Amino acid sequence: MDRVEELIQKSKLLVNKYKNLLETNKAQELKIKELEDEINKFKNIEEENQNLAVQISELTKERNEIRQRVEEIVDEIDQLGI
Repeated sequence: MDRVEELIQKSKLLVNKYKNLLETNKAQELKIKELEDEINKFKNIEEENQNLAVQISELTKERNEIRQRVEEIVDEIDQLGI
């Protein structure tokens, strides 16, 4: 009978270890999900930064074109002697 009791105790220990492993696994899966969410946030920020860089470039080009046109107008005014 002692052998049966010993096996029952070992089985209970194994069940407890399995339950603990499941809990640990669930916690790790949650942490992985949190990290994936953080990675996605950074990817979204990176994409937004790239879009902003394109907009800045376009605005800079537009500003330079306006500046050039203003200089041309000033030159025309100077030539007219106004």
